[in-house]
Amino acid sequence: MNTDTTSKPLTQEAYNKIKSMIIDLAFEPGEVLIIQQLSKRFNISRTPLREALVRLVEEGLVINAPGKKFKVTEFTLSDILDIYDMRENIECMVIDRKLCQITPRMVPQLKELISDMELAMSEKNKELFCDKDLLFHKCITSAYGSKILNGWIDSIEAKQQRIRHIGLIQEMQFEKTVREHKEIVAAIEAGDADDAKAKIRQHCRETLHGIERILMDTCVFSLQPHEIQRLQNLEDK
Repeated sequence: MNTDTTSKPLTQEAYNKIKSMIIDLAFEPGEVLIIQQLSKRFNISRTPLREALVRLVEEGLVINAPGKKFKVTEFTLSDILDIYDMRENIECMVIDRKLCQITPRMVPQLKELISDMELAMSEKNKELFCDKDLLFHKCITSAYGSKILNGWIDSIEAKQQRIRHIGLIQEMQFEKTVREHKEIVAAIEAGDADDAKAKIRQHCRETLHGIERILMDTCVFSLQPHEIQRLQNLEDK
């Protein structure tokens, strides 16, 4: 079996660079990715770039486009609503079933992550802030102790990060996110499951509303009738 081992490090390098730029929105949703142009930009040959793009297609961050091109997967509001709806319900389930385990083991970790977010906020470091925000929520869900759940969370991590980058475009969202995280931790530390769940639901829905307003203001996409209904239902909760 003849395996080209020399291209693998370059494939990983290309994969890391393109994925990072997709998550950071440097490659915008719907943007066409042409291998020849990427080759010049990254100084990487075409074969590892194609291999990297195929991996990203498998992960759902890129789709095939006509003319042997690739395109960054576009957002739909339904995708965003689905992810936040599932995240909200999963985190509330963890609070319901594992609050006693979260309190002694994870409260210090959650507080440390909030401190890291405050540092990132003071340095206006959006990438670090998004990373710590992700870890904060993963810390909560990991308390459930399920490899299946952790695997699912990992599988949508890149998609969540893209959404976070949209939601944190405005610097005021940094302060709001930190404040809401502190409220969640305070409720967990007090052992008040109902209040913790209420704070998680409020945080998810406030974040969703912020993302929706940004998307509408920037005309990233238009709302479909069923998406309008979902937003109305969210408002009524």
